[in-house]
Amino acid sequence: MKNVLVVAPHADDEVLGCGGTIAKHVRHGDNVYVAIMTNAAVGAPELFNSERMEFVRSEAF
Repeated sequence: MKNVLVVAPHADDEVLGCGGTIAKHVRHGDNVYVAIMTNAAVGAPELFNSERMEFVRSEAF
């Protein structure tokens, strides 16, 4: 079993960029972890207030 870390600049980039590879590792029983590196509340506070950010983070778990 392997541990795989996927680092993505924005949400959905991990799926669009390497979703097939992620699925392959999961099928082989590997542990896959995804780190989303953006903080949308800083880049677009009018779109992502703190309440919305907490909701999006809760969806990731």
